[in-house]
Amino acid sequence: MSLDFYLESKITIINWNTQSWITEKQDVFGINITHNLNKMWEKAGCYNALYLSENKCASEIISSLKSAFLTMKENPQFYTLLESDNKWGTYQTALNSLNEIIEACELNLHSLIKISK
Repeated sequence: MSLDFYLESKITIINWNTQSWITEKQDVFGINITHNLNKMWEKAGCYNALYLSENKCASEIISSLKSAFLTMKENPQFYTLLESDNKWGTYQTALNSLNEIIEACELNLHSLIKISK
């Protein structure tokens, strides 16, 4: 089981044949993350931003994600203890995934968050 976290933006296209504008939704970012990282996300303080932010704007969760990233980066020994026994979802995976999401949110501030669990 996993979390699919997406950023969706609206794009506007002109149809030159009909001289009309078409607005479409397009995924600009997507990542699949194992649920085995839940304990780390909860302790770091970003669980809600990742799991409960459906239809929020990406800019709304950046500070929470950055705070969690710094907390995790400063305490690797603690978060390593929360790794699953099967090592499917490690501290390093959590940190890398969080960093990817932060970068995507910063590049797409007005995108809407879409989540599938």
